Amino acid sequence: MPLYVGSQKIKTLSPGGQKVKEGWQWNGTAWKKVFSTVPPFGFVDEFNTAYPDSLGPAWTYLSGVKGRVVNGHAVLAGMGTTGKVSYWYRPTGVVVPQDDVAVRLRITAPTPYLLANDNETIVALHCTDDAATNDAVWAVFMGGKVRIMSIIGGTQAVRSPDAVYPVDVDLEFRAVGRSFSIVRVDTQAVLTSWLDSGNESKMDASHRAFKIALTGNFPLFQQQYNSPALDRFEARLPDASPGKEQKKT
Repeated sequence: MPLYVGSQKIKTLSPGGQKVKEGWQWNGTAWKKVFSTVPPFGFVDEFNTAYPDSLGPAWTYLSGVKGRVVNGHAVLAGMGTTGKVSYWYRPTGVVVPQDDVAVRLRITAPTPYLLANDNETIVALHCTDDAATNDAVWAVFMGGKVRIMSIIGGTQAVRSPDAVYPVDVDLEFRAVGRSFSIVRVDTQAVLTSWLDSGNESKMDASHRAFKIALTGNFPLFQQQYNSPALDRFEARLPDASPGKEQKKT
C-alpha cells in the first residue's frame, strides 16, 4: 500500500540515509501496513508456442506425466495408460516477493482430448519453492465447478462451497492476507471464497511459490480424457497493473 503526504505519493523513505522497506500503523485494534516497497513482479504465459512434451522453458517439471502445449493451451500430454494420472509444474525460478498474490487464468476445453468431469485442474498458492506439494492453498477446477481447498502437512481439506465458473473468461485466484477468493475479472463477482480465520495455511517467506497441476485418465478401450486446459496464466501482485510480466512465452 503506498503512503501519501497530501496528494503526493512517497516512493521511498530514508531516515538517516537508511531506506525503510515497510511502515505499519496501529489503528486501535490491529496493525495495518501503510507503506511498502515491493520489487516489480509478474509472470504471464499465453501458451502461444507449441511444445510436444513440456510447457516450455518458462516452466519446471516437478512430477507425474509430462504436459504439453497444443492448440494454444496447456494440457496433459498423451498418457497411454488406463489409470488416472497428473502432472505438476511451477514457473522456473519465480517466487512472489510478498504473501499477497493474484493469479489470473483462463480455463478452456482440453482439445485434442475430451473433457472429463472427474479430472481436476489445480492452481496452488503459498507453496514452497521446490517439488513438494504438501503445503498450499488450491483452486480446484473440476466438472464445471471450482472450490478452494487447503493441503497442510499433506492433509487435504475443502474450504469453500463449489461454484460454477465460466470457460474462456478471465478468472482470478486471490490471496490477500488470509482471505482467499475466486473472482470473475470482468464483473468482479466473487464465485467462492475462504477466510483462514484459524491461521491454518502456511504464510511466510518460504511459502511464496506457486504451482499448477492437470490430470487425465484413459479408460480401457476408450480414449484420453483430460481436466480443463489452461489457455492463459498470469501471476501478479493484487493491485498491480496487468502487462508488467517477468516472463512471457
